[in-house]
Amino acid sequence: MFTNIGNKIKVLAEVFCWIGISASLIVGFVLIGTNDALIGIGLGVMVIGSLLSWISSFALYGFGELIDQMQEINSKLSGEPNNYSGTNSKRINPTVGKEEKHYKSEKGTCELCEKQDVDVIKCKIVDSLGTRYRKICPDCMKSKNATPTDY
Repeated sequence: MFTNIGNKIKVLAEVFCWIGISASLIVGFVLIGTNDALIGIGLGVMVIGSLLSWISSFALYGFGELIDQMQEINSKLSGEPNNYSGTNSKRINPTVGKEEKHYKSEKGTCELCEKQDVDVIKCKIVDSLGTRYRKICPDCMKSKNATPTDY
């Protein structure tokens, strides 16, 4: 009942939008059919009411989209598979929670432990020293929890 709530809110926004547009059209036609003097008001209700229904649905739809995006971010950070919106177009490895991408490694010297003639990968390191980018070996990647990058 409360799973996939972001998508349900977005569907609800669409339903409310169509109900509002339909109600505006019905009220407009009733006003036009009731009295010839109300033709202008009836047309105004149809146009402005439909437009307001459409515009007011933006906030509710945006809220549903925000929930979907937050759940997707949370699943990526926690390493869980994405079961919320089905909008994830990238291939995510559920065990790691990161995009499966092969980064170019090269032989060289690790800029942290200074091991020579090892495979090094360009990585982003965020720690107490701040954010820095270095070419490091797989051992240092694990110990520093570094993220491969294409800087």
